[in-house]
Amino acid sequence: MVDESEAASSPGKRGEAGGSTSGTSSKLAEFYTGLPGNKRAAPPVFPPSVHDLLRQKETYIPDPGLKSAVNVALLLGLPLLLTGPPGSGKTRLAYALAGELGLGDPLEVVVKSDATSRDLLYDFDELGRFQDAQASARNDDAGQEADTRPLSAYLRFRPLGQAILKAGGAMAELETLEGHAFIGRHSHEPHQYFKDIAPGLFLEQPAPTVSLVLIDELDKAPRDLPNDLLRELEDMTFEIRELGLRIRVPRDKDTNIPGTRPIVVITSNAERSLPEPFLRRVAFYDIPYPDAKALARMVELRFAELRGSTAVSAGVSLFHEIWKKFPPGERRPGTAEFLAWFSYLHLHGLGSDKKLPEDMPQAVRDSLALLVKGKETQDILTRQIDGLLKPKTEASPE
Repeated sequence: MVDESEAASSPGKRGEAGGSTSGTSSKLAEFYTGLPGNKRAAPPVFPPSVHDLLRQKETYIPDPGLKSAVNVALLLGLPLLLTGPPGSGKTRLAYALAGELGLGDPLEVVVKSDATSRDLLYDFDELGRFQDAQASARNDDAGQEADTRPLSAYLRFRPLGQAILKAGGAMAELETLEGHAFIGRHSHEPHQYFKDIAPGLFLEQPAPTVSLVLIDELDKAPRDLPNDLLRELEDMTFEIRELGLRIRVPRDKDTNIPGTRPIVVITSNAERSLPEPFLRRVAFYDIPYPDAKALARMVELRFAELRGSTAVSAGVSLFHEIWKKFPPGERRPGTAEFLAWFSYLHLHGLGSDKKLPEDMPQAVRDSLALLVKGKETQDILTRQIDGLLKPKTEASPE
């Protein structure tokens, strides 16, 4: 349950635009005037990005099914796979969950089309290592530094790798891969504990800790990547072959179960199906598009001063009317776009002195840039928006 007292921050009060706050739409529109030769004496103060504000946990309201799916995944220690239309709140759920559980921001990785499972775990700078090997033959300070640089200096842990290391804790013991030996100048590098290869991860908390990992847009990955992750996700272990080491979260001697494991949230836009072996090992939920009541609740959590205001219901109603006007097959705006759209109208006075959307037709027309991402549809809706506002616009012009 979201604590309404934590929703006091209001974008309508968070910054000035050209010396004006949210109630003055004429100056808010003048960040850029387009007038030849016009130049400010100093840069304006811009408000925070709406994307940053959307990640605040106070704005997220899960439906009952999503809340149940999250609890099932947490109770059983399973990754949670989320699908749903773009903008439905898949990514924001991870931030809301991490915030409520006191875990800080999620460790987030956006999957790319050429990603491998190693890309989610760690990077090893092969080029840097090669350059140091060449430089080590020189008889100067740079050559000496390159010659003595440890292998772990070329290692960088990625989000899932960081989470597994943190689950083990600083003093978890490393394992040596069979048949692997450090050759030449690296034979003197004894790596015994997790902290030896990732000291920066344990500066604040050396004990085993729970992290939340967000693996975003897994459906973009090559077909084999989800299955390749099964061992890491289930056994909390992975190998660093460049160092001849295995990372393994310590297990209980009696149950053989890892003492700590990260929470893993995975999102997919369902652009292509995921492998069956992977799907059998996750909890799943498809996030539906929120109804009018849920959208209004989200707005009221972001804009505390608008709770119970007619402006909220009027804005939600207009958004739904615009949403229904999209041609069949055209991608409709999601929740994130709705909140950005409402934020824009609020910055232009929506809700101030009982101002409603019909009182600001030009701002509504301009706001279509946030909802429509195609010229043809934007032209159609620009012509139709006057019809949606016309009955009230005639009585109360802007």
